[in-house]
Amino acid sequence: MPTLYETSKNSTPAITFYLTSRSLAKAQAGTHEMFNAVRTLGEHRNFEVKAARISSQARDRVTPAARTLTHMANPVGHNGLVFRRLYAGRFWQFDYMSARWNWAIARAKFDPNIIDKTKSLEFFDQWRDHLYPNAVQNTADVGFIYMPLQGRLLLHRSFQVMSPIMMIQHTLQNTTKPIVATLHPNETYSDAEMAALHTLQDQHARFAIEQLPMEQALATCSYVVTQNSSAAFHAMFWGKLSVLFAGIDFHHICINVASLGAQRAFELVQTARPQFAAFLYWYWKLNAVDLDDQHLTSVLAQKLTSLGWEFQEQND
Repeated sequence: MPTLYETSKNSTPAITFYLTSRSLAKAQAGTHEMFNAVRTLGEHRNFEVKAARISSQARDRVTPAARTLTHMANPVGHNGLVFRRLYAGRFWQFDYMSARWNWAIARAKFDPNIIDKTKSLEFFDQWRDHLYPNAVQNTADVGFIYMPLQGRLLLHRSFQVMSPIMMIQHTLQNTTKPIVATLHPNETYSDAEMAALHTLQDQHARFAIEQLPMEQALATCSYVVTQNSSAAFHAMFWGKLSVLFAGIDFHHICINVASLGAQRAFELVQTARPQFAAFLYWYWKLNAVDLDDQHLTSVLAQKLTSLGWEFQEQND
């Protein structure tokens, strides 16, 4: 089997980004932040960084030993890796697959007892104030459940405990609070999906679909119920818990129906007190690649090396 660093004797080692047309244009214009970061690493470690448009033809042409990077899409080739931004800031993760719920960080054990309390609180406060400057003053609980819906409402996918429509029904069965659901702005919903939602609204006076901005919803809800919306990640900045009906890479700080069952999950959400600051420090500071890190080149090299890629020693 070829090594991850294999190349012909007469060519320079390379990493190829396979990107959408929009992202490819950014890379070519010098404004794609991850492409720029890896290119800087290449200058230090003597490899070339290329960019190409992702396509089925590109997947068919890639050689077994090629090192490739794709953004939020299945990897290209045997040695391909996937990169994805971690919901805010300039924090990124790399892994072998696009399914975040199967990433190494998703399988890792989070132990808040080994996290430095002072550092984590300072880090959390800094990012909360940066992302949501008024969070401390504006956080309240007006007594409703915020339910950010995603797509494919009638389908039970492999990473989900049940379909989103069934999630709504189980939430209604296990709670008494009003439920405010929102539709994802980038999703197109079928007539059948909308009919199912309207039926639930007609049957349950406390279930409503509204156009409520995420920040306003997080500021005022009691807690979040979702499959695996990023709203559940942002909820921690508002001190709000989330009940998840699907796998995700940040599940550690949420109440998980997959492991607890719906009834127990909704019991726990009333009393659980997760250590949000410790988790954010662990998830972002200790386990992600921060593109603002003053030691970014070495951090990035260490992350890629941990995933099996080999590099030459750093150039002087």
